[in-house]
Amino acid sequence: MLIKRYCVQAIDTALKTHLAEHGQPIFWLIVASDMQTAWNKFCTQRFGVLKPNPADYDISLEREQRT
Repeated sequence: MLIKRYCVQAIDTALKTHLAEHGQPIFWLIVASDMQTAWNKFCTQRFGVLKPNPADYDISLEREQRT
């Protein structure tokens, strides 16, 4: 089985500052089969029904691991 881990991180300076000031993380690791699924999981887990501005975040493949 191939496990893919994606890193979603805040890239907007004001957002990063706000998150850091309030003790919130500025990046998240999401396990998903593809990038779109990772983004959807991030949005659902972090924001619920609200949708974030995709321009404020970057998502990239962190690591692939065979198990």
